[in-house]
Amino acid sequence: DQNYREVTGIGMNMEEMEANSDLTGRIVCDLNEVPELPFEDERFDAVICASSVQYFTNPEAVLNEASRVLRPGGIIIISFTDKCFESKVPLAWKSRSNLGRCHLIQEVVRTAGYIEPELIWKVHPLSSLGVVLPPVREVTGGDPFMAIVSYKDAPPPGWAMQVAGQPAMLGTYQAGPFKNVTPFAAMYLLYLALSHTLPL
Repeated sequence: DQNYREVTGIGMNMEEMEANSDLTGRIVCDLNEVPELPFEDERFDAVICASSVQYFTNPEAVLNEASRVLRPGGIIIISFTDKCFESKVPLAWKSRSNLGRCHLIQEVVRTAGYIEPELIWKVHPLSSLGVVLPPVREVTGGDPFMAIVSYKDAPPPGWAMQVAGQPAMLGTYQAGPFKNVTPFAAMYLLYLALSHTLPL
């Protein structure tokens, strides 16, 4: 277990956040209604957005706010799967494939001023069949896991994730979520992967 000085959760449901004992603070807010984070500049070392980005109506504004509250060199991790409430996601999300959604978020991350984002891709080739045939998904490892990882300004020394010795670029994929990933980033990705097992 790792202790942190501050782990603040933002969400729409206080009851769900109260069930997360890792949080030291909890704030209920609707980032679609007001895409502003109630924190001072450069407060956090990391921002994690788990299974939420698909519901943002103005993701550029939210990621700009995330950049504002990140310290220089801070990491942002945006993770999602292919499950969502269809009635609540914009057409730009529904009309894209899993890979298309990843490229969409990468472009939004670039537009918000972060460094070149890396794609963490753990999707079985038959995973899409599991949408209509759940038993297929069960035997192929469960829901797909996708994450976009980037840094504000520049990665801290020794923390930059690499693929084959070079910084990851658009279209570069890893065989698993923790291959060639620094321990710091792997720790956050493990937290995200585990969070996907919690009930909504």
